[in-house]
Amino acid sequence: MVVAIKRAVGSEYQYTGATYLPKEKLSKQTRAKKQISPSYKVALGVFFIAIVFCGGLSYLTIKAATAKINYDVSNLKRSNQEIVIGNEKLKLEIEKLKSLDRIETLASTNLGMIRSANIEYLVMSGRENPAAKTASPGTTVAAVAATDKNTALLHTEAQISSGEKFLQKIEMLIFNKG
Repeated sequence: MVVAIKRAVGSEYQYTGATYLPKEKLSKQTRAKKQISPSYKVALGVFFIAIVFCGGLSYLTIKAATAKINYDVSNLKRSNQEIVIGNEKLKLEIEKLKSLDRIETLASTNLGMIRSANIEYLVMSGRENPAAKTASPGTTVAAVAATDKNTALLHTEAQISSGEKFLQKIEMLIFNKG
């Protein structure tokens, strides 16, 4: 850059030639690259490897716990199914023990009871049948027309209820012994 020098008032300008002013040095602050020490690099590498290792270990632990829980659930389902089958077998055994054929067989063999023949008794209200009075329980009595159907029904209901009570007593004897 060329600059003219000014002289005092009244003097002439004199050109003395090109005078260069020194340029201001722009100071660039250059950051020096910091060197990472090798021990810091090793420590950082070991840290990352440890993080990856711990992550993998926790993943495997979770998967192993899940597998164990699934195994336990399948064992419980299997044992539950075995218990249900056992319950069904016990229910079947109870029904077999309660069957009337079995009770009748035990009553005749163990208790010495005899199955009676089908005997029907008809009771007539207001009249007495001399043949019915003299008839023995082992023989059948001829059917006589009943005039009052209500008394005949009551009599048969009484026979049925007494038979049911008898069967209940036999069942109690069998199950208490059995």
